[in-house]
Amino acid sequence: MKLKYFSFLLILFTLESCSIPTGIYIQNLTSKCITLKVKFKKPFKEFYIGDGVKFFNLSEITTVKNWSNKKNATKLNFVEIDDKTFVIHLPPNSTTVIERTHNFNFNLEKIEFNGDEREIEDLLINSTKKRDNYIYQIKN
Repeated sequence: MKLKYFSFLLILFTLESCSIPTGIYIQNLTSKCITLKVKFKKPFKEFYIGDGVKFFNLSEITTVKNWSNKKNATKLNFVEIDDKTFVIHLPPNSTTVIERTHNFNFNLEKIEFNGDEREIEDLLINSTKKRDNYIYQIKN
């Protein structure tokens, strides 16, 4: 009986510690550069581990699977409005990663482009879900 109880606890703790990598990607399907304003719920430095804010882009419409090999990715220039808000210029016909996190714990609050504002909930609903990632497409 003790062995079953111990095994159950071991499995429970193992499953609790699992982490699923998740992300939000934006695909610019248009033939023009799109100015995207990105706002996070809390300051970027509070949830981002690394040497600063970075947004990466692939100059093609691609799948999330291709992001595992980032050697073709380009670091995008951006303007920091404040510690939560950034403006990025999305190249035409490209895929950009906006946020990577674990277990769907997104810090993104909203995006704005072409005068259209999308809250995170609306963005996720209108995105295509591929495994554990969301891909939002800008078509016009």
